[in-house]
Amino acid sequence: MMGSIGSQIAQFIKRKQAEDALIESEERYRDLFENANDLIQSVNVYGRFSYVNLAWQETLGYSEAEIANITIFDIIHPEFKQECWQRFYRVLSGEKFDQVKAAFVTKDGQTIFLEGNINCKFSEGHPVAVRGIFRNITQRIAAEEALRHQQEETERLLLNVLPTAISKELKEESANIAKEFADVTVLFADIVGFTEIAASMSAIQVVNLLNSIFSTFDRLTEQYGLERIKNIGDAYIVVGGLPTRRPDHAQAIALMALHIQTAIALFNTENNQNFNIRIGIHSGSVIAGVIDLSKFTCDLWRNTVNIASCMESQGIVGKIQVTENTYKSLCNEFLFQKRGEIEVKSKGIMTTYFLVGEKG
Repeated sequence: MMGSIGSQIAQFIKRKQAEDALIESEERYRDLFENANDLIQSVNVYGRFSYVNLAWQETLGYSEAEIANITIFDIIHPEFKQECWQRFYRVLSGEKFDQVKAAFVTKDGQTIFLEGNINCKFSEGHPVAVRGIFRNITQRIAAEEALRHQQEETERLLLNVLPTAISKELKEESANIAKEFADVTVLFADIVGFTEIAASMSAIQVVNLLNSIFSTFDRLTEQYGLERIKNIGDAYIVVGGLPTRRPDHAQAIALMALHIQTAIALFNTENNQNFNIRIGIHSGSVIAGVIDLSKFTCDLWRNTVNIASCMESQGIVGKIQVTENTYKSLCNEFLFQKRGEIEVKSKGIMTTYFLVGEKG
């Protein structure tokens, strides 16, 4: 009898020691949870909170009374709510999630992005609590979004100064790019007398005028599928047939040249100005390349460019002067007036024509 009582006492002491150890362990873990930087929460199978730590409460701003009257689904950001419901029921079925992302809405309406682990505690085979430990990644998400925006802005600026195909190749290879194009047409357009007119204007007025004119030219460039190479002061340079080769590059350039004349006339009427345009065109081969990776400058070389420039500089105000090469490509579709032979700087005698309009 005494042995049985002694055994019961020993079992009681052992059980009491185990209970004390469990309480001590739980207190130790609770102390760790309360002082953790991570956001720790536990909700029941209905989503009602049974525990949140101090970091959770300070980050989200809800009082203990408010936490007692809301569910986890009440503070999930609407964009994440459907996904949260689905994940919650999968966790109740025994599935664990690592590195999941969610977004909570704080008491003052801000969105907090979280990343962490979720699992479920079971008792006798039944789910009793869904526990989550999260890190606040709001700043990281904001930094990633800012970086993405910056990359998009960089790409937009890159596309503004380089042809699309060349900018894509530059991003992929990050090396010097140069290609030969055997059959293109180059157009030089110059606003005659702009320097003299600009002398009587403020810097802002000059920039605004050029921006208005060249924006119109840019729209025509896009309309006809051409590539603007650059503008130097009041000169505008565009090419057809690169970086995407096309058989109608001369026709596209000719149409743009005619529309440039129309655009300048309209601009003069609307702005009470008297600008004149002089245009030169030549067809031939060029080398196109990026010559300054720090400034992303695309340029053209070879005689084709120089001759097109001479067609403009040695042309006549209000006229579109083209070489015989370009004339031969266009004479079946466009009207021309033969100018005759002229002495072209560094090139000798050349036969040139004035583009007048489209046939028909």
